[in-house]
Amino acid sequence: MHLIVTEKNIAARRIAAILAPKSPKKERVSGVDVYRYETGSGESRQETAVVGLSGHIVGIDFPNEYNNWQKVDARALIDADIITTPINRKIVTALKSL
Repeated sequence: MHLIVTEKNIAARRIAAILAPKSPKKERVSGVDVYRYETGSGESRQETAVVGLSGHIVGIDFPNEYNNWQKVDARALIDADIITTPINRKIVTALKSL
């Protein structure tokens, strides 16, 4: 399966309409619109899902020991772990299931 991720839902809908040989099927996955279509046939059949994002999906941060930027050498941030936190859980869940 191919997954196309766009910035906005309207872009996902338009891209799916342009690329699909027939009208794409719209479905909801975890509350998010997904536009699906197939190309080819038989062994070369390929399913594509197009989904649009909305705002920030994941937030990033450094561990607590890096919170005081005046006491941390900026070069230490290069190798520091990054903590990711889902902000828009519906979209994160939809992307994981696709």
